[in-house]
Amino acid sequence: MYIFGAVLSSSRFKYATLQNRPFKTEDVIEHLYTKKFNDFKNEMGFFMWVCRAGDPESKGKIENLIKYIHTGADSQ
Repeated sequence: MYIFGAVLSSSRFKYATLQNRPFKTEDVIEHLYTKKFNDFKNEMGFFMWVCRAGDPESKGKIENLIKYIHTGADSQ
């Protein structure tokens, strides 16, 4: 399984989805950037970015989410 996860930095709101093939750009856009989400994002004034590889300060939140999902999948 392939996992896509997103964490809103300030609120720590988490979103994750799974699929059985590697994610492509189109998949991420389809899962994350809906019209409602984009309207909400613009209204709230926040922006999205992808954490840099090898940057533990920006990746810790998302790595914890992925570890949580992975651990839960292993226990089933």
